[in-house]
Amino acid sequence: HGLTEKAHRHSARSRDLRIGDSHPSKHSGSHYKTSYTRIHSSSEENVILSDLEKRMAIIKDFSRQEGGWQDVLAAVEEMRVAGIPLNQHIYHAAMQTCCNQGQATKALELFDMMKKEAISNGTHKKASGPDKFCYDVAISACRRLKQPQRALNLLEEMMSFGDTFSPSMYTYNEVFRAFRGIRNGLAQVDKLLPVLLARQKGGGNAPRSLSVCLNLLWIMADEGSWRRSLVLMNDMIDQGVYPDKECYEAAIYGCVKGGAWREATRLLDQQRFEGNKHIQVKPDEFSFRLTILACSTESLAKGPNSEEALGRGLIALKQMREEVKEINAKEMLEVYKQLINACVANRKQWNRALDLFNQMKTTCKGVTIPGPIYRSMIHILSNSSGNRWKESYALLTEAREKKRNLTTVTYNSVIRMLCKDGELDLAYDVFRQMRQNSKMPGVDSYNQLLDGCAKMGDWRKALALLEEMNLDNIQPDLYSYRATIGALANGKEWEKGLALVARMARSGLQPNIHCYNAALLGCAKAGALEGAWERAQAMVEVMKREGPAPDVYTFNALIEAYSRGRKYKLAMNQLNVMEQLGIKPDMYTYGNLINACKKDGNCEVALDIIQSMRDKAIQPNLVCYTAAMGVMAQAGRGDLAEQLLREMNYDGIVPSVITFTLAITAAARCRNMSQALRVREVMKRNGIKPDLMTYTALIGTCAKTQTCQMVYELLDEMSAEGLKPNVHTYSATMNAFNMCDRYEESLEFYRKMKADDISLGQSAYSLAIEAYEKMGRSHAAVELTNEMLQAGFSLPVKDVEDFNEWE
Repeated sequence: HGLTEKAHRHSARSRDLRIGDSHPSKHSGSHYKTSYTRIHSSSEENVILSDLEKRMAIIKDFSRQEGGWQDVLAAVEEMRVAGIPLNQHIYHAAMQTCCNQGQATKALELFDMMKKEAISNGTHKKASGPDKFCYDVAISACRRLKQPQRALNLLEEMMSFGDTFSPSMYTYNEVFRAFRGIRNGLAQVDKLLPVLLARQKGGGNAPRSLSVCLNLLWIMADEGSWRRSLVLMNDMIDQGVYPDKECYEAAIYGCVKGGAWREATRLLDQQRFEGNKHIQVKPDEFSFRLTILACSTESLAKGPNSEEALGRGLIALKQMREEVKEINAKEMLEVYKQLINACVANRKQWNRALDLFNQMKTTCKGVTIPGPIYRSMIHILSNSSGNRWKESYALLTEAREKKRNLTTVTYNSVIRMLCKDGELDLAYDVFRQMRQNSKMPGVDSYNQLLDGCAKMGDWRKALALLEEMNLDNIQPDLYSYRATIGALANGKEWEKGLALVARMARSGLQPNIHCYNAALLGCAKAGALEGAWERAQAMVEVMKREGPAPDVYTFNALIEAYSRGRKYKLAMNQLNVMEQLGIKPDMYTYGNLINACKKDGNCEVALDIIQSMRDKAIQPNLVCYTAAMGVMAQAGRGDLAEQLLREMNYDGIVPSVITFTLAITAAARCRNMSQALRVREVMKRNGIKPDLMTYTALIGTCAKTQTCQMVYELLDEMSAEGLKPNVHTYSATMNAFNMCDRYEESLEFYRKMKADDISLGQSAYSLAIEAYEKMGRSHAAVELTNEMLQAGFSLPVKDVEDFNEWE
């Protein structure tokens, strides 16, 4: 006991210099004293010679106890202080205990102590020096401490001692494991691998150890060397070392790091094929997740193969759900997140993203879906080409109810989509929700709403929003003003739009070309009103003098203003002005010029414009031809309408249903039923189905040509096509029967309109009153006239033959 106390005092003084904090803890002191008493139960010499195995048994006993490494170190230190020689087996057991119990540093300290004692004795080959097994434990400790270079140095030191210390496959494996996850680890391994291959029996291109090959595959995978991984896998098979599940996972991970998504999918397919033969190769969730990651990463890159990679990733997901019985819900959430983000990157894939999201909610029950996934889904739906505002709005509501973190950008994307689809009230609702969630709207939020107001022509809300921005200390930008001016233009408040442009200039914010063009568009839409086209003309003159310089959209709006104001010559003159300013007309310029001809029925001029476009190597499009057809319809030039149809066919342009309907209207105006029917036949040959407007025009032709019997045929044909007559169709029908003096039949259609609860227009009332008067039923005519006046209409139209409301 006196020796034990002396050893404890010595250990307390020297532990920092020798093996660190190795003093036994209070809970293990009794074990230590009992065991050491057993060691000293005989004389010192007898202990040295006969109790070596007892000391080893005691250390092994400590190694099996939790925290036993402290007792082992205390025992080693006690023996050293007592002068009891320690052999390699004791050191090896002590080092192994430290390593196994997470004390790799202590193991290396013991190893260094052995080497120091061996050097003091003059050689490693004495009993006290480290042996091959101690080196193995030391290398394993280096691996645990992420000291790969020291592990490599120890290996080289072993090899320098000759065959006695020849490293085993385990030793090489530990060194390779040390280089896993280390930058440029593959370069160091490349120096060591040839040595290993040269030393193993039979040579070969791959180590004959599955664990060594696995570590090599992971080292290659960490650096994305997927080609070398595939070569190593083939070499393993050639040498009879068959890859297991972990080897396939390492190779697939290398493909992920190297961006080789196709090779990843091939490896997975190969693993699935081999897994049908050997259960230890069968892929688990990890192999599938890695493959999906490879595919989704390629898809996120938006390369030429992005859609193909996404499709292959979805196939891997389906296979995983079918083949893997136990799936970790949290890990699956990440898989779905990767695929949804890939769909977001490929904006056309919103339907796949929505399917994945719904599938995720079923598969990952009980797992919280994070805010970023909701944000990604809302983003892709808000940017989709289809009308997906309902799904987008529902997801936003669901995310808010679950208190997920939503950004201002997310709210803005939903507001933009709602405004785009005309759901302005819901857009305002989302705007208010954003405020409630402490997400202060910025200028972009207001601009989205203002853009919606512009589309809907809601100029009152637009002006209110502009004032609200000032109250929120948000400075409206040029886009804010442009959208507000656009709302005023579409709301036919063109004068207020002009005033807002002037207000911008007074406030020091110079209007840009878009603001001026929006104001001009308001003037164009009100061109028939007094002063509209004059104000538009004056604004363009200001732009020419002071800037910004007019562009093609400026002149398009001005020409439209002249056209609506019936200023045909001024409109045509703008082509010369544009040429002087170096502005090239576009299709809309010519279309507006053709529309200017419509007011005065200048058919020849409209055709000249079409020809001038061809002369300038500008191919007239469907819009220009349809505008010209409108001129022919207005002038009643059925012959020129058919000529235009032939020219369109020559130019390879397929007329639209509107184009054909205008051609039929032109035939009706010149009372040419055969021509109208020819146009209908051409329409059918082009595979274009007549719509309600077309049939109404044909019935109108029957009225002009007094061919009433054909009206019934057209109505039957409409019914067969699933088309239901509207007020204009019925009005045209009544007009046809009135023109044929078949007033009772005309009134039958009037009663049918009333029975079908169709709102009557002025033409329907006028035609019914005319029928009653012609039949001598003046009392009924007076009653219907009073009903018409109460409905808010003026006195009946007398010249019903030229009444063209049905157009």
